[in-house]
Amino acid sequence: MKTSDIITSQFVSLTQTPAGVAERLVARIIDYIVIGVYFFALWTAFDKYNWLLDPLGLGDSLFRVLYILLLLSPILFYSVICEFFLDGRTLGKMIMKTRVVMVDGSAPTLGAILLRWLFLLIDVYLMNIGIIAIICTRRNQRLGDLAAGTMVIRTPRTDQMHFTLSEFSYARSDYKPLYPEVQQLSLGQIDVVNHILNDQVVYSDEQVEQLATKIERMLDIKREPGMDATDLLRTVAHDYQHFALQVI
Repeated sequence: MKTSDIITSQFVSLTQTPAGVAERLVARIIDYIVIGVYFFALWTAFDKYNWLLDPLGLGDSLFRVLYILLLLSPILFYSVICEFFLDGRTLGKMIMKTRVVMVDGSAPTLGAILLRWLFLLIDVYLMNIGIIAIICTRRNQRLGDLAAGTMVIRTPRTDQMHFTLSEFSYARSDYKPLYPEVQQLSLGQIDVVNHILNDQVVYSDEQVEQLATKIERMLDIKREPGMDATDLLRTVAHDYQHFALQVI
């Protein structure tokens, strides 16, 4: 399985899983179906009820031009509109649990979305060159992604996420922090810890271990017997959040 490594400002390597060719193709087919239903509905309305749709009396020719523009505009700018307002997703991507992000994991900018859209003609409509690019690139990027600095990733399945009350134990008044040294960490550093613990992204055991070891050295702390790297990170996060609540 291909992955995309991201180096954060704290020099921690994170990994995202790019969406595969099949997922992207199915998402696009779903988008085409949505566009087709929209086009058919509006064209049918124009064909049968055009006398109701010209209340200003613009005349048949001018009205037809305006109506065709009304039909084509949302179709032409479908991906731009959806990805801008739906956090990097079209309706097809929402169903397939994928989304567009910048290669550093941040939300796509309007400029990047527009650049991806401009390359659609080459990627999709000219011999599907985009499929070849997706297969050949490490991050499964089509030409538009390469030009815009974006990629399409798999998003978390919220129905597969499980929470227990123990995860919020740091909020109890009788919570006993194990490592007071965590107060030395910056907000950015603890954000990296929480990112690894909470985001449903693929991280290797080696990456988690490296971060845990780095925190041990930085804070001069040691793990309790039987505590693995993930346990240490979770304890550090809970201790930090406990002290943060005390300040509030």
